[in-house]
Amino acid sequence: MFKGLPCIVSKIEALEEIIEHEKTGLVVNPDSLEELVKAMIEIYEFPELRHRLGSNAKAKAERTFNIKRNIKEWENFYEEIISKNKSQQKI
Repeated sequence: MFKGLPCIVSKIEALEEIIEHEKTGLVVNPDSLEELVKAMIEIYEFPELRHRLGSNAKAKAERTFNIKRNIKEWENFYEEIISKNKSQQKI
């Protein structure tokens, strides 16, 4: 995803949380060789689809897995917990 390449993933809950079918990649049934082949051919034959999926996947990866953003979110989370804890101790 970070490389801007289109992804084909199996329909598994954890992967479906990351890849949205026909938006950030293609999702196929894990037991379907036919679906996998179709998805691979689709990406090969349609450069605009390949580019769109790759671009969307990269943008999502940068939003979702950006270490600096995630660290800031964790810092905010812990600061909120500390603040609530301090205000409860005053009571």
